[in-house]
Amino acid sequence: MTEENLRLLEDVYKQYINPIKPLLAEIEALYEKFPLQLYNEIRALNDHVARAFVVGSEIKCKEQISKAESHVNRIILDCYKCLNLYYKRESESFDRSIASVEPRDDVEMALLLDYGKLSDDAVRLVEYAKINEKQDDKDAAYQNFEKAYLAYRALHGFIIKNRRQVFRLHRKRIFRFVRAALWAVITFVLGCVITNNNQAIWNWLKSLFR
Repeated sequence: MTEENLRLLEDVYKQYINPIKPLLAEIEALYEKFPLQLYNEIRALNDHVARAFVVGSEIKCKEQISKAESHVNRIILDCYKCLNLYYKRESESFDRSIASVEPRDDVEMALLLDYGKLSDDAVRLVEYAKINEKQDDKDAAYQNFEKAYLAYRALHGFIIKNRRQVFRLHRKRIFRFVRAALWAVITFVLGCVITNNNQAIWNWLKSLFR
């Protein structure tokens, strides 16, 4: 194998070591399983690398390395897509948990605004990447999927750091609702007692169990 082909093959394995291996480890940690499409791409990558050593021609060897490089790019892209999907679902779940939270001061408002900006940035970058794919602009799609992954990672970090505080705001809202409902019941009962309107209390209690 020529020095040029060895250098090209070395570049393939450098990309496999970084960023592919850390991305694969992250996917396994989050999904607790390995997506089938990534298995197929890695198998195809290794197949072309093996063929590069046995084809018997430096031109054909270079062709096989080139095909291996294309699989490297697909693996990285698929990793970004898998991770973006996971973090998107995580943020959607977090969205539902804070949908009814009402900030009561500037600090709480700033917290929710920061979260909204991070979420919007990640979603927008994925949309850009999908448009790039439809336009067959592979370089732009790769860059935007990578940027979207980094944006989702930042969003994930924000959720992990602030979720207890946000859930505390959510619990405070529930407590305020329960307190208001309890006060309304107490006011109603006291009003009926003061006016000696026991029948109204009895009718209200019966309505609860209909």
